[in-house]
Amino acid sequence: MKKIVLLLFLCLSVFGVNGWNLPNTANAGFALNGRYLNGDQNYPLAYGHAGSMTYVDLSSCTFVYNNDEEYEFAANTYTTSKIGNSETGTVYFRQKKDGVSLPEYSTKYSKGWKTLPSWKNYSGSPLNYGSYHTFFDRFCPFEHYEFLIIYEQLWGVSYSEL
Repeated sequence: MKKIVLLLFLCLSVFGVNGWNLPNTANAGFALNGRYLNGDQNYPLAYGHAGSMTYVDLSSCTFVYNNDEEYEFAANTYTTSKIGNSETGTVYFRQKKDGVSLPEYSTKYSKGWKTLPSWKNYSGSPLNYGSYHTFFDRFCPFEHYEFLIIYEQLWGVSYSEL
């Protein structure tokens, strides 16, 4: 019975009391205070799903450029899976400084620049969108949380416009 209760509390702490609720982006400070790869605080967890976890290497966060009109920054990521595979990559973000443009991201899989969608209208569970793949395509959760972590690391403040 103790194991069942312990498992229940573990599930509630991981998934939240309401199930699959994700952290509110207005509280982006969570990004640097979450779980870490092998306990190394240089590798905070960005996002995970179905046994795949992606971490950001904080020591690799760097500006590509930062001028009067826009900025671009990048960082290395490390993805692990429960079947033992791992992969490293680099994610790039850029954003115009016009106060209205959403950030864009680029990875080796994105094939060019893609707009990082706002989560302002997100509520509930990823399953509310029909399937995880629909949620994934609509909200880009891996890139979303990578952006928040890298932005906070480079600028020293949370990004709350998403």
